[in-house]
Amino acid sequence: MKHQKQKQKLDVLIGDLERELSEGRSQVVALEETQERLGEMERICQELGDENRRLREEITGWQERLAKSEEDQRQVNLLRQQLDAFQAEHARFIDNNRQIQGEVTDNADAGVVSLVIEYNSTDAMILHSKKHKAAGFASDLSGADKAGGDLMGLCDPARQLT
Repeated sequence: MKHQKQKQKLDVLIGDLERELSEGRSQVVALEETQERLGEMERICQELGDENRRLREEITGWQERLAKSEEDQRQVNLLRQQLDAFQAEHARFIDNNRQIQGEVTDNADAGVVSLVIEYNSTDAMILHSKKHKAAGFASDLSGADKAGGDLMGLCDPARQLT
């Protein structure tokens, strides 16, 4: 009887140990699954870190391109302003050429050419010509007007009219 009681206690104890062993195995399986998930998460974190670095580099590249684009836009705006100023100056020269051509034509009809050309508001040249040279001079002025308004070439001392 005593032996039977001990056997029952041992059977209960064995049952408890088997349950604990089973629970331990379940915990080991759960732990292994958790470790696998942790490994997967670490891999994903590594991939995300790599992607973040790549995106930071891409952002830096875009920021550099944007800065260059803004600088290029400033340069384009500056060049547009210069072009507008040159076009306005060119238009003034063409108007002056037309005015001078009209004066030369009027003076040629009168028999004498007397012309004052101002350059940079300080230098002035006076050209005189006889009636037979006025027609050639007028055609030179119209050619200068068509070629971009370069009257200064016509005022070259080497081309003085007598």
